This record gives sequence, C-alpha cells and structure tokens, in this order.
Amino acid sequence: MLSASVLGVGVPALLGYDVAWSTVAYIVLIIAAMAAATWGARKLVKRNEQLEQLVEQRTAHIQLQARQLARYNAELIRSNKVLQQTMDEKSKVLGVAAHDLKNSVFGICALSEVMLEEGVGNNHAARRLSLIHNSAEEAMTLINNLLSSAASSVHGELEKQAVNVDSMAHLVMHSFADQAKRKQQQITCDGAATNVFVEGDEDRLREALNNLVSNAVKYAPLDSTIQLAVQATDDEVYVSVADEGPGLSSHEQEALFTPFKRLSPEPTGNEGSSGLGLYIVKQIVERHQGTIRVESEKGEGSTFTITLPRIESPESAVNLEPSAHEPTSEQETDTDAGTPASSPSMSVMSELQQ
Repeated sequence: MLSASVLGVGVPALLGYDVAWSTVAYIVLIIAAMAAATWGARKLVKRNEQLEQLVEQRTAHIQLQARQLARYNAELIRSNKVLQQTMDEKSKVLGVAAHDLKNSVFGICALSEVMLEEGVGNNHAARRLSLIHNSAEEAMTLINNLLSSAASSVHGELEKQAVNVDSMAHLVMHSFADQAKRKQQQITCDGAATNVFVEGDEDRLREALNNLVSNAVKYAPLDSTIQLAVQATDDEVYVSVADEGPGLSSHEQEALFTPFKRLSPEPTGNEGSSGLGLYIVKQIVERHQGTIRVESEKGEGSTFTITLPRIESPESAVNLEPSAHEPTSEQETDTDAGTPASSPSMSVMSELQQ
C-alpha cells in the first residue's frame, strides 16, 4: 500500500503532466489549422489564377470571333450590294427588252384580229389565223406582266400620296365590267367603308387590285358573281376580292405567290396566264407595308384580302372617279396584269388604216 505522503506528492505531479500535454496538443492543433488555412488560401489563389487565365482565353476567343463576324458581315453587305446592283441592271434590261417586244407583238395581234374580222378564204386558214391571234394575245399578257414586274421591283420609287380606297375599288370594278359581261359575270363593290385612306402609290395599288379582279374574272365560271369589298378598323383597311371559282387546295395556296407558278385551275374563257400576276400583287402590297392572304377551299371559290395601314382622311387626297379612268374601246387591257397595252408601232398603224 502507498502512504498518504506519496499520494499527496504524486497527484499534483500527474496533473501537471496532463496540463503540459494538453497545451502541446492545443498548440499542435493551432499549427495544423494554420497550415490547413495557408494551404487552402494557396489553393484558392491558384484556382483564381487558373480562372483568370481561362477568362482571358475565353475573352480572346470571343474577340477573335467578333472580328471574324465583323469581316463576314462586311463581306455580306458588299455581296448584297453587288447582288442588288446586278438585279437592278437585269430589271432594266428586262424592262427595255419587254418594251421593245411589245409593239411588235401588238402588231401581230392587231393585224390578225383585223384579218379575222374581214374574213379569210377558207376555214382551215381561219383556224390557223385564230391560233396566231391567240398566241399573240398570250405573248402580250406575258410582256405586260414582265413590264409590271420590272416596274414594281423592290427598289423602284413609289410616288406616295393619300388614296381613297373605296374610290379606287369602284374604279377597278367599272374598268372590268365589260370584260366580265362578256362571260355573263357580274362584279359588285360593297363600300362598307366609304371614306378610308391609305398612303401609297395609287398606280401601283390599283395595279395590284386589277390583278386580283382580273384573275377572278379569268377563273370564275360563267354566270357568276365577283364581289369587291372595302372594310376598315381604326388602324387598317381591308380590300377583298371574292369569286365563285374552282378554289385552291392547301398545297396550292402555299405556292400561290411564287413567280411563274402554274396551278390546277384553268381559265374559263381560254384566257392566257403568265403566272406573274399574284407575285406582282405581293410585291406591291409588301412595299406598302401591307399583307395579302387567301381563303379558299376546293370547289368553294377564293377570297383574296389585302390589308394596308390606314391614315387619317386628308384635306387633299386622291379621290378617283371611275368615269375618268374607264378604258375606251381603243384601249386593250391585259387580262393577267390589268395594265393597258401600249400603242402599236407606226408601221402597224399604217397597215390598219389601209
């Protein structure tokens, strides 16, 4: 057994020993924590440096792409400019060529018509002469549409003014009345909106509406009605042309405004068609910040609607009177484009007067 004196001396010594080791352990823990913090800080600094390098690389890559994009954009602008100049030149050449051809073709058409009226020797010759006359009329239709396409090109100048839409619609109705009458058709115009105006080139807008009415007369059956209507809201004007023709399938409607596109409906009076009429309409309408749509079903007819931005009624505006623009018996109207044909050449005129 240990004596009390020994225990009295041993306990304090043991307690001092434990305190010393605790202090050492505490110091070790502090040193370890500091080392860990230092290591973490160094790792964070290294990670930050890596991130900065990555950002610099990405920034340099983006700047390189931006420079390449700027070069591509400049090249695209230059190419578009060259392409537009080429298109303008081709349009001018097309217009000149079509204009020069027009008088000659009109001469063939006019002379063959006179010969048919005067009569020829036999039925066989008359039939051939009739074929010549029909071919010349089809060529005139194509030439007139080519001229209209050149005149209505995207970059042509528009002579804009305030146009009374209802007045224009009535003018178009009167100008096609005789043509429709020959096919026992009736053209009506519902002037629900009688004093609405749009800003635009009156000649071009009337040409677009002429094309729609011309197509309606061409493809609508005999003894049917073609309806023009003018409606308006506070912001827009709607001009529609509805017919009782064969209608169009959804597939045909998708390709309706494509140039030179021939669809399944056939003219009901053996008229010619160039496939440019509706393409020209779309060009003209879009140049006036408008839209054109069609509603049609097979066997149920078609309704074409032009939508244009409306303007306030001006004090001085184009208010067309039908009597001032009705075609005379000496004018020839293009059945596909609705544009008057030019006068024949002097040689043809001399021949016709003999």
